[in-house]
Amino acid sequence: MENLRMKSGAWHRRSELRRLAVRYAQFCAVGASGVVVDMGVLHLLAAPRAPGAEPESEQSGSGGSGNW
Repeated sequence: MENLRMKSGAWHRRSELRRLAVRYAQFCAVGASGVVVDMGVLHLLAAPRAPGAEPESEQSGSGGSGNW
């Protein structure tokens, strides 16, 4: 009877560890997908709007530099 309890306890601990490992893997997958989405949005927002478009320089007269 004692041996059966020990095996049952070891099995229970093993299943708990497996369950925690699966939850941790899911947590990592959700976090990694969030990083991918965030970097994609950042890339889209930082990219020029048209192919070959140059960002405006400070000397172009437009912008908030006070040139009227």
